[in-house]
Amino acid sequence: MTAILALARFPSRAFALPFAFALLLGFAVLPGRALADDPASEARAFLQGFSEQAVATLSNAAMSERERQHALKALINNGFEIDTIGRLALGRHWKAASDQQRAEFSDLFQSYVTDATIKRLSGYSGEVLELGATRTAKSQELVSIASQIRRPGGTGIKVDWRLRKVAAGDWRVIDVVIEGVSMLQTHRAEFDAVIRQGGVGVEGLLAKLRSIVQA
Repeated sequence: MTAILALARFPSRAFALPFAFALLLGFAVLPGRALADDPASEARAFLQGFSEQAVATLSNAAMSERERQHALKALINNGFEIDTIGRLALGRHWKAASDQQRAEFSDLFQSYVTDATIKRLSGYSGEVLELGATRTAKSQELVSIASQIRRPGGTGIKVDWRLRKVAAGDWRVIDVVIEGVSMLQTHRAEFDAVIRQGGVGVEGLLAKLRSIVQA
């Protein structure tokens, strides 16, 4: 299968899934062992707060579908450092891109991620996320939180969260690793393959993202 075709299928297997799992935090979270007041606790508290906002939005019967989608998009954009994820996913090609290409890529990437996630939220069927061990980097600005997503009557899915401190007490998700597969690294590999194939360059990637977002 060509890289172009792989990217066309990407929302169903790598883009949307991690973000949809993130929003599942809002349905059922089983907290892990309580930690002292430190970066790890702040990051866990951030995920908990994110989950509460998600469930409030998804369970608000007074909202129209359009209002709910707008609120979910805002929630995703506030919970994840999508701009940073996009730049890292583009990797070395970010420097080669023009300012105009960078701006368009950032917009397309944001729409790509949020739209695909919201479409897949309807697939929720009682999964429960259990938070586990937490690791803090020496810089105190990066935290990893292990977890398991438990399916009713099924096996668990291992999901690790990577969060970065963006301000005092304020954290954002920058990567999700599902069963050992990094969302960020997968983005980077897919994007690089599309850009290099047939010499299409960054503009070729933008064209493919446009076609997916506008579909």
